[in-house]
Amino acid sequence: MGIWWRVAAAAASLLVSGCAYDSFQARVASYDYAAEQARDEMILTNIVRASKSEPLSFMSVSGVHGSGTAAGSVGLPAIVFGPLQTAAQHQFVFGGGSGAGSPNALNTSASTSIDVSIPETKDFYQGLLTPVSPRTVAFFTAQGIPREILFYLFTDRLIETKRGVRREIHNDPLASTFEDFQHYVDLAMQYGLSSETIERPGPPPKKGEKREERDESRLCFDPLYKAPNVSLKGLQPICGSNAPFHGKRNSSTFISRTGEPVGLEIKPRSTFEIFNYLGRLVASGEAGVIHLSNLEDNATGAVPDDILFRVLPAVGVEPCFVTIVYAGTIYCVPSGTAPNTTRILGLLAQLLALNTSITDLPATPSVRIEP
Repeated sequence: MGIWWRVAAAAASLLVSGCAYDSFQARVASYDYAAEQARDEMILTNIVRASKSEPLSFMSVSGVHGSGTAAGSVGLPAIVFGPLQTAAQHQFVFGGGSGAGSPNALNTSASTSIDVSIPETKDFYQGLLTPVSPRTVAFFTAQGIPREILFYLFTDRLIETKRGVRREIHNDPLASTFEDFQHYVDLAMQYGLSSETIERPGPPPKKGEKREERDESRLCFDPLYKAPNVSLKGLQPICGSNAPFHGKRNSSTFISRTGEPVGLEIKPRSTFEIFNYLGRLVASGEAGVIHLSNLEDNATGAVPDDILFRVLPAVGVEPCFVTIVYAGTIYCVPSGTAPNTTRILGLLAQLLALNTSITDLPATPSVRIEP
C-alpha cells in the first residue's frame, strides 16, 4: 500500500506541474502592463526632450513572443518477486538516480522576445508634421476628452480680424497675448465650439477610394455644448446648418463684448508641435502651468483637475503614474490626481498610432527548409 501511495503522490505532482504550465494568463497580463509602461515612458521622455530642445525619437513594440516548457519525471524502482530475496532487494528507492529508476525531477522554462521598431519613415513623419484636422478633433471629442483640453493642445495661434485689422494671438503662457487667447478659449467653451464632418456631394467613390476621405470637416458652434444663458445669434457656422463650406474649415465668427463680429482663424498644431508645446510647458515650470476653467466635461467620478498638463520634477511628494529619469533628473506624472495629464498621454499614443502604418512595423520572416 505504501508503494502505491508514493506512486500516486508522484503522479499528482506531475498533474500540478501541468496545471502551472497551462496558467499563462498572468504572464499575458504582465506583458500588457509592461508594454503600456514602456509606451507611456517613451512619450514622456520625448516631452522632456522637447523641453530641452533636443531631437525626438519614437519607438513602438510591434510584437511580443513568449514560449514555455515544463517536464517532469518520476523514478520507479525495480521490484523483485520470489523467495530468497536479499536485504537490498527489499529496498525500494524512488528517483535520486539510484537503482533502476530515473531521478524525480520537475523542470520549467520560459522565454520572451520583443520586437521593437523605430517608425522613422517618410510617411510617419509626414503624418507627424501634418496639422491636426477638425475630423481628428471630432474623433477625440466623441471619446469624451474635454473640449478645452483639445483647444489648448491643437491650437497653435489665432488670427483675429476686427474692424479690418489682423492680429496674431499665441497659445503660449509666456506670450504677451496669452491672456487674450484664454479669453477666446472661454468664449469657445461658452458658445459650444466643436467640429463636424460634412458629406461632400458628388459621384460615388471610385474603386479603392473611401467615402470618408472625400468628406469635409470644419469647426462649428454646437448648440449641444453651449452654456444655457448664451445665444448663438450672429455666430458662424452653426453645426448641422446648411451654411456653405467655402473650404474654410478652421474659421469662425465670434461676437465681441461690444457686440461686433470678430473673425477668427485657428492655426492648428501637428502632433510634432504638440510634443514641443508640452515640452515648453514643462521647461517653464510654474510659469507654464495652465489652469482650466471649464470643468463640466470631467467624467463622472473623475478627480477634479484644473491643470492642463502636470509633471513633477521629483519623486516623493505623491505616487507616480509614470516615472522617468532623464539627464539625472526625475520626472513624475502624479497618479490619480492628474487625470488631464494621463488623458493627454493616451491621446498622444493614439495620435502616434494614427501616424504609423503597417509598413513601419518589422515583419518576422518565416523560413521553411525541406529535404
